[in-house]
Amino acid sequence: MNEKICEITKLDGQAPEIVFEASEIYSKPLEYFFQTEGYTYHRVSPLEANLQTSSMCRHKTDKSEAHELAKSHFRTERSTTYQEDNYYKQMRALTRYYDELDSKTTNLFSGMHAILQISFPALERLFSKRSALFLNIVQLYPHPDEVLDCSKTVIRNRIKANTNKNISLTRTEEKGLELLHAAKKMLDVNKYVIMPNVFQI
Repeated sequence: MNEKICEITKLDGQAPEIVFEASEIYSKPLEYFFQTEGYTYHRVSPLEANLQTSSMCRHKTDKSEAHELAKSHFRTERSTTYQEDNYYKQMRALTRYYDELDSKTTNLFSGMHAILQISFPALERLFSKRSALFLNIVQLYPHPDEVLDCSKTVIRNRIKANTNKNISLTRTEEKGLELLHAAKKMLDVNKYVIMPNVFQI
């Protein structure tokens, strides 16, 4: 197509007038080609194209409609289609990509919240829910039993190793003890719920 346009331009001494009907999926690659190659063009809506060519074309085919649309361009005043700067196109694409990732992240956190409410709800109170440490702790200790199987030292070291913040040893030990206490408390609650007849009040 580019060779044909260049050939016409060379013969006429000017670039040809380009007009086509906007047909979404089918016209998008064509429009992208014109934008990439730097050609000005006239994009006509389907309704507008139909009104301008309905009386001219008896036997409608893609080829005949395109021909009649081109002929109508000589007697119809059309504005050149505005071509947005590539920077804004990229920004819009990045915005859509960000919104998509944000939506997926929200859904993942919602699903994780629902699971933790059953397995180990205290984790969401002990750690910031959007922090890297929280996500790492969820992987290490998704259930209180996982915590109780570890010593205080192991828990402390794991917390220290799974945060990017410069957290002090004292603060790490405090978090470890809080986690251990929450796990024991959760275990006691589970025992009470599962075997209520065992406890004598």
